[in-house]
Amino acid sequence: MKKLLLITLFSLITILGYSQNWYKGYDPWIAKDKGLHVGIEFFLQFSGTQIILGDGGERKYAEPAVLVATCLAGIGKEFCVDSQPSYKDLTADAVGIVAGFLLSRQVERWHKNKAYRVHKRMERKRK
Repeated sequence: MKKLLLITLFSLITILGYSQNWYKGYDPWIAKDKGLHVGIEFFLQFSGTQIILGDGGERKYAEPAVLVATCLAGIGKEFCVDSQPSYKDLTADAVGIVAGFLLSRQVERWHKNKAYRVHKRMERKRK
């Protein structure tokens, strides 16, 4: 729970950290601003999930909690800090969240496969 609080605090600090209006009314799909949105939301989703799982948390609780914190960071930044909320920025946030979620799931599969291979190797050595 303490780590979840730290992640939420980090999310709020992040909102203020990338709250600069880079485009001043012009909002292209491919821009530095969108890269920041994708990157920060990806980092929050992936690292938050990994921190909670690494601390012994269960995936069924970790993913929704981090998802809510990450979404609140993106939505909060758009609607509370910017004077002009952008659906393109929210789309970039969603891409980052999905990418972080998918990589987190893939890391879990890698760990399970590695543990399975090690287990099989140990069984072969015993025989």
